[in-house]
Parts: sequence; C-alpha cells; structure tokens
Amino acid sequence: MANKYNAVNNMDARALFLNREVYKESALKDAPTTVVRDFWNYEDIYYGRTDASGNVVLPLQARLKPLPDTGDNILYALDFVVEAFRDFKRIANRKMLDGCLPVENLDGSEEPYIGPFKPKRAFRSTIGGYSKRLNSLYPLFVEAYLLGRNQYQEVLDFDSFIKGFRYFLRHAVAGRYALNLSNYALSPSCCVLNTGLAIDISDDLSAGSDVAKEKNFIDNPRLKFYMNLAQEYGFYIDKNVPWRLVANLGSPIMQNYIVKHFPSYMGTDSLFEEYFQSAVYKDIDIIKNYMVSYYNRLVANRPVEMVPNNSNTCFIRHDRHRITKQQVFEQYNDDYWIETYVELRSLESTIGYDHHAVQFIIKNAQDLAKKVDNTRAIDYIDYKFRGVTSAPRSYAYDSISASLSGGEPLSAKEKEKIIKMVAQSENTVIY
Repeated sequence: MANKYNAVNNMDARALFLNREVYKESALKDAPTTVVRDFWNYEDIYYGRTDASGNVVLPLQARLKPLPDTGDNILYALDFVVEAFRDFKRIANRKMLDGCLPVENLDGSEEPYIGPFKPKRAFRSTIGGYSKRLNSLYPLFVEAYLLGRNQYQEVLDFDSFIKGFRYFLRHAVAGRYALNLSNYALSPSCCVLNTGLAIDISDDLSAGSDVAKEKNFIDNPRLKFYMNLAQEYGFYIDKNVPWRLVANLGSPIMQNYIVKHFPSYMGTDSLFEEYFQSAVYKDIDIIKNYMVSYYNRLVANRPVEMVPNNSNTCFIRHDRHRITKQQVFEQYNDDYWIETYVELRSLESTIGYDHHAVQFIIKNAQDLAKKVDNTRAIDYIDYKFRGVTSAPRSYAYDSISASLSGGEPLSAKEKEKIIKMVAQSENTVIY
C-alpha cells in the first residue's frame, strides 16, 4: 500500500513543504486534542519552556528523578512525570502478559515501540547545550576572526578584548547564534525534552521522516490503545514525534500525580514556581563568566604580543595578564553589563528596535537598576524583547501579514516594517 505521508528531510524544498502540509492537515486529525498535540505549532512550540506569563524557565535539578527500565543509560524527568510514566508502563506490561496487547507484529517481528514503552530519551539539559554553543564561539572569534583579520594586536587587555568581542558579535554572529541562555532556551536547539516533561520511546526514528511516523505509529494497529493509555495517565502524544509522550499539565490525572509530590499545588502558576527557575536572571552572570573565561584562554594561548610602534620600525613587547572575576566585578559596573546585555538581546531579537530605541531601553534599565534593583531592570529588558508577534510562522505574525495583504499592495519590506512596529507597540511599558 502506498504511503499517504511521504515527507523526508532530503526532499527538495517545494516537495518537502507540500508533503509537510499534507501531514499537518490530515495526520491524526480525528484524535482528541486532549491526547494529540502539535508542538510544532508556533504557539505550542514553547510548551514547558515558558510559564503562563511568558517567562523563560528551566526545570530545577532537584525535581528530576530517574526513569525506570533505562539500563546503564540513566534518563531523567520531573518526579511526577516519572511516576505517571511508571504506572503507564506497568499497565501496558500487564496487558501484554494477559495477551490483550500483542507483542509481535503480523510479520512475526517483535513490536519495538507500542507495548514495550522503553524510555530512550528524556530530559536534556538546556544549560549543557548552551555551554557547548558558547564554547564554539571562542575559536570563531580568536582563531577565525582575530587571526583572519590579523587583529591580535588590537586585544591586548580585557577591556580591548571585550570591545572586540562585542564588535565580533554585532557584525559576524548576529542572528546566527543564540547569545543568551534565555534566548537559547527558546531556540530550535531546544525542545520539549528540555523541560523534564517529555519522554521518547524511540531513539532510532527521525522526526524528519513522515514515512517512519506512518509506518510505526499511524498505521500501527496498537495506535488506539496507545492513545487511550496516554490519556488515561495524563500524557499528550506529540503529533510530529508520535513516539514522544508529554505531560499534559491541564489533565486532572496528571495533576493528581503532581499533588503527590507537591501537596500545596494550586494550579499551573504554582507548579512553575516550585519546579522551574527563571532563565533570564542567569543571563548577565553567564556573560560575565564567559567573557573572563574567553579572555584568560587567550592569555594562556598568547601571553605575549609583539606590537609595532607608530612608525612600524620596531616591535614592542606587550604581556597579557589573567584577570579574575573579582577584578571584572570591580572594574565594570552594572551600567556596563546592562548595556552589553541589552545589545545582545537586540542582536538576537526579531523585534527590530532601531539604535535610538535600544539606547532608550539601556538608559531606562540602568535607571531602574539604580532606583530599584537589578532584578527590576532585567524584568524590564526582558519585557521589551519578549513575544512572538515579530517571529515568522507565529500565529500573530501570519495574521497581521494576511490582513496587510487585503489592502493596498505592500512590498515584503514594508510589511516587515509594519509587523515590527506592531510588535514594539505591544511591548510598550511605563516603568
């Protein structure tokens, strides 16, 4: 029988788009929304990565527990997710032992997914991935950028190093890398696995292959059992990754598991307060730490630089010296780091503030830090750059774009400008 869903990542762009649309519109369309959820939908893509107020959050390490039946490869999820999955798997095992759930396929092969329900992937550390990303920036800056431009002589101390690094980020990296932890947590490098709310029962199937989804799950005669069991224990099935179970935080069943581990549970807001921490408050400290680390790596690798004099007739020896975090904290005040942070947020953002607007945000944030505290300043900065209205593929972006198409003809550039103006107006705040 011919496949209904044929999209695979190695297709040409047009064929891939058309086939993805077929899957999006018809795959699992009759499944209840309480069971199957589309986490590739832009408004759902941040599930568990932001709280109800839009704050970027990370699961607390202390709330992660090991999953059963993972062998030597220990996998983790949030404690209530682990317990719900343990009961989910126990019932499936009982059904197989009772003969109600066949362990073999029609061709005699052993069913690898729906029935065994062996955890293959679960919690993935956002901070770990972010650290790898930041570490990859250092060789780009020092070896490719400085060496390529022969600019080692321009970064002789920490002050000139950090100025050069900021220039590098502005002109060579902007838009290509998530530079702050809070933005990295929302980037395509992360997904619902980073929340502690999700468990994969396969690690050998590709989310890029709709063929694999159809063969192993959509056409699997055990699919209905799988969906019923997921609902019974408070899980979603990810429409685009059907081997992924995601805790349904709105499910009364999942909430019962939450209460067992968190007796004072009072709704989703309280859950995020108890189980998660804000990512944005870590941003500036991480920036400081990495700037110090980067510079000291340069000192270790190139402790001495021979700098030509003004007439280029001879060279003067210049020694680079290590710097401590304490020295950085003493020499560079909050104003400096707020300015650096706003600049980085602006480079990452699609919201499109012009130079004047960015400077205005910097001044307001610096004033808030002095008159209130740094937390209030960071909250203000975060508010000015949050939201998905300016992000292509979001519902808000597509809605505005569609409304603009119905009137006077506008160029793509003009549409983009209007959408960014709308996004900026949504983030207006009196502080």
